[in-house]
Amino acid sequence: MRSPLKLTTVFVVILILNIIAAVNTSASISVDDCLICHDDPDLTTDDDRQISVDENVYSGSTHGKLNCTECHDQSADWEDIPHFLHYRPVKCQNCHQETSSLYDESFHGVAFTKGVSSTPNCVQCHSPTLDPHGIQSLDLRSAENACRICHQEETNRYDAGVHALAAERGLGSPGCISCHPTHNTNLPPSSGAVSLLCEKCHPGAMKALSKGGHSIQADVEGIISCASCHDVHSTHKPHLDHGILESCNKCHSDYIAQFTGSVHENLINEGEMNCLSCHRSHQITDAEEQENFGCGQCHTEAEQEYRSSAHRLARLHGDKIAASCAACHNGHDILKVTNPESPANHVNIPKTCGKCHTDDPIITSDYVRLPISLPSYSESIHGKGWKEDKLTA
Repeated sequence: MRSPLKLTTVFVVILILNIIAAVNTSASISVDDCLICHDDPDLTTDDDRQISVDENVYSGSTHGKLNCTECHDQSADWEDIPHFLHYRPVKCQNCHQETSSLYDESFHGVAFTKGVSSTPNCVQCHSPTLDPHGIQSLDLRSAENACRICHQEETNRYDAGVHALAAERGLGSPGCISCHPTHNTNLPPSSGAVSLLCEKCHPGAMKALSKGGHSIQADVEGIISCASCHDVHSTHKPHLDHGILESCNKCHSDYIAQFTGSVHENLINEGEMNCLSCHRSHQITDAEEQENFGCGQCHTEAEQEYRSSAHRLARLHGDKIAASCAACHNGHDILKVTNPESPANHVNIPKTCGKCHTDDPIITSDYVRLPISLPSYSESIHGKGWKEDKLTA
């Protein structure tokens, strides 16, 4: 007859072995065990939830080496169907705690807590086919495809820009997550932050902009940035389109009105001319100093004559007071020479030239070598003919 002590010991050992077996039950279930049933593409629950698993998709995912029960870790009866009394969705934060916390504080996470139904979850961004078993890590290019699901307007504009063209050629062109971090507390970048992001690939751009006349001072601080003239999603080199007029008009609200009645009015209205016809995108000042640019781009013969003139030679020697095209023809509101209101009309030439050639401070500064006296001219035979609107010197 066995002793009560030995019987008790045997019972305890058997109990412990049963507990260990129960604990390890889920761990002992392999992916192949699950696929015996779940490889059926038509497998669904009573409430029509798809529960089939494509073996190729899963094996190629970032979770491909994990057992199913490492994600589906709730208590279950694996020998019975269904396994769960109440199915509990997989919680990515069980493994990705830090990333999930950042998501909760991100732009998308805040929207989710506010009940925005279109807010993406982990699967919507990390699975190209929205299959939870096909989770992939995102890189610069694959993230764009995830963003396209919700942000079609922005991604379509991106496709039309120079960054998308560069990406197609295999260059390290920026994508969505270059400016919008995926798991980050930052909101979409401000205009100032956009400029800093652009500077990473375009060093010196803002410095060139400030030298060109858009100096970053108190009156324009926070207004002038890369995003002021470049569509941040459809970035391209500014060119002849209505968008440039709109960009410039944000700060120069009277700009388009200045062309009313000018020789360039129709060209502006028809889109054949805009700010960049005379002003470079960053170096906006001294457009008239650039050969084959500004006025010289269209008025070739007049430009060549000007380049051999005393005015041009004076400017080359640092005399910024010497006449440029705009000094005699005006800037935006250029009128035809035949218009009596034009400064370049023959009846106005004495007054136009007299702006500099009769100004004592300019003359005494040695900038003007040929001073004139309008009163003396007016009393001369030429001046009398001029006052009578005759063709005269």
